[in-house]
Amino acid sequence: MSKGSLNYPKQKLQDGGEVPVSENGLYDYPEQTVKVPTKDGKITMKGIKYPVLGIANTGEEIMMQPEKEYQFKGATEVLELPQLEKGGTKNKYKKNKKVKA
Repeated sequence: MSKGSLNYPKQKLQDGGEVPVSENGLYDYPEQTVKVPTKDGKITMKGIKYPVLGIANTGEEIMMQPEKEYQFKGATEVLELPQLEKGGTKNKYKKNKKVKA
């Protein structure tokens, strides 16, 4: 990844839309993937109630936990990817039996 911008080719969401960009990140787009521009590489998880994978334009990745503060060294943009609390894929499997998607 090049420094300065997340060079995803107009990343698409499942519904066909593009990833939103917001300085407020998940506060503006709760439980959604969002790109966050940052001047100092600082990301806060205060008030966020679920883990989020943060991927900086520098390539650094941090699994961010609720209510904590994080520093991405040299980053100017962080992609925030909300994670399921217990891992796995939502509604795909139920009690070890495959459920139609």
